[in-house]
Amino acid sequence: MRKLHRPLALLVLGLVATAVPAAAEPIRLSTSGVATLGAPPLTIQRDAVAELENTTGAASLYFSEGAFANDENVDAIHVLPNGHLVLSTAAEATIGNPPLTFQDGDLVEYDRATDTATLYFVEAAHFTGNADIDALSIRPDGTLLLSTDATATLGALTFLDGDIVSYDPVTKTAAVVVAESVFGSDENVDALHERANGNLVLSVERATGAALGGVALLDGDLVEYRPGDGTAALFLSESVFDNDENVDAVDLGCGNGILEADEECDDAGESPACNADCTLGTCGDGKLNPTGGEACDDGNLVDGDGCDSNCTPTGCGNGVVTAPETCDDAGESSTCDADCTAAACGDGTQNAAAGETCDDANLADGDGCDSNCTPTGCGNGIVTGGEGCDEGGESSACDADCTAAACGDATLNVTAGEECDDGGTLDGDCCSAACGFEAALSACPDDGDACTTVSECDGAGTCAHRAEPAAGCFLPAEPGKALLQIKDKDPDSKDKLVWKWVKGEVTAAAAFGDPTTTDDYTLCVYDVSGGTPSVVLRALAPAASVCGSASKPKDCWRPTKKGYKYVSKALTPDGLQKLDLKEGLEPGKAKILAGGKGDDLPLPALPLPLPLRVQLHAGNGNCWEATYSAAGVKKNLPAEFKAKAD
Repeated sequence: MRKLHRPLALLVLGLVATAVPAAAEPIRLSTSGVATLGAPPLTIQRDAVAELENTTGAASLYFSEGAFANDENVDAIHVLPNGHLVLSTAAEATIGNPPLTFQDGDLVEYDRATDTATLYFVEAAHFTGNADIDALSIRPDGTLLLSTDATATLGALTFLDGDIVSYDPVTKTAAVVVAESVFGSDENVDALHERANGNLVLSVERATGAALGGVALLDGDLVEYRPGDGTAALFLSESVFDNDENVDAVDLGCGNGILEADEECDDAGESPACNADCTLGTCGDGKLNPTGGEACDDGNLVDGDGCDSNCTPTGCGNGVVTAPETCDDAGESSTCDADCTAAACGDGTQNAAAGETCDDANLADGDGCDSNCTPTGCGNGIVTGGEGCDEGGESSACDADCTAAACGDATLNVTAGEECDDGGTLDGDCCSAACGFEAALSACPDDGDACTTVSECDGAGTCAHRAEPAAGCFLPAEPGKALLQIKDKDPDSKDKLVWKWVKGEVTAAAAFGDPTTTDDYTLCVYDVSGGTPSVVLRALAPAASVCGSASKPKDCWRPTKKGYKYVSKALTPDGLQKLDLKEGLEPGKAKILAGGKGDDLPLPALPLPLPLRVQLHAGNGNCWEATYSAAGVKKNLPAEFKAKAD
């Protein structure tokens, strides 16, 4: 019986029914026999390819059987972006000028404009044995999707005639994309095209009884199958033909990257400017285009109807003001809260874009979140309990700690013109009474360290104390009569220090001051090998210090007939054990002996740099000195230094 010729637009079905008319989408197909389709009717041979326009039902000849040398059966087709046709036939065939003969497992690239052909894929280089490619689609990266008319082996993969396989001709790797088992019965995939969204448009060889994704299909039907969820829908009904036919090959024009008749655009799939159905992508066209930023598209530009004029769902945060919103800036802004109400401090909604770091729904100060929506505290610009001022940071009238700015308050305030603020208003300490830097090299208070004899301002508000040996110290009366010995042992409890200053110049007992009451004694060893002296050893014998035990205390210092003597068994604070000061009223008669040991002795690393200057400083300003140069050194080793003075 002759089938009714229905309008084609009613027979091409999408996966989701909508009120939107089907978009122009050329469908190229070949059948296994002579067939008639379209309006007006077009009759094609089995070795030809027809092109249908799904909106008008018009049919035209896309590829003529005249390109072949003999009567052939086109088994698979795919149109490349350059317009060339890749095809396979059911048996060996010859095509083009000059003639090219190929096998049923080969793929040929044919240029319709020049009637020339080249081999695109060679059966013998990829299949194990003979194979007939029965269905084909080529991905943009060159990967083949194919099916064969019988079980075949490609690469290392053996598959069935109902399987759809992906194959990379470069790496020769194959994988099953859709297994024959999805049909629920033994089927042979006869035509195939992969759409840009990953759906597969296909037909099967069996005349009746096949099913896929819940859809029963005939051999002349095309079904669109969604591998992601296993569902399917009828894409093209066999009833477009005048008689019972078998679709043997298919290629869809839309989505191949070639702009063709009736297409508004073709970007080889959905793009921001082009919908998946090859119409120009615009908000309100009723076609959802996520690539173009659409989250919905209801076919109009009306706001508040569920899908607003920017193709986002109606609601706060989509950038379109709809009731009951008072503003909508697509998120928080300086004028609009994230809940689409106007931004205002005290509204209970914290708005960081508006500068709020808190919002407790009131404008009270001192409650943890002040009236400018910042946490209560110094530096937020609101004066609250305990603050003398608060200008949001340092100002000429207010310190950063929220007290009134004043020179001498120990808080530096650069904005008020202060260079320094040491908490006082006196000159002579490197920070003047006016909180400015005092001149470099001007004198400043001593630091109490006898070894740092020079105290000068650095010009930047700091009193610098230099380790400068003192001038005018008592010297040995004879060379080589002052000994320095240092032993660095392991453990440190065995460390040892000896300094003998004998045969010194005339020194009266009065020069020693009174260490039993006021005059500390400090032994200083200076490295004077470079331009700037440095202290390598410092050991203190404090004045009026107490030794012995808590139950039997006694003075560390005691007077002698010719001076003073210091003994500390506790070796505190710096490891000095004894210090013997003896006057000499004639040259060569004065004598000083110093000794120390143990863990508290701050020994320098050995060997020592040369020359060295050793000075014993008294609290009354007097000092005794000896210099040690390389000529007098007996030992300068990692564990011991021993030398006689110059």
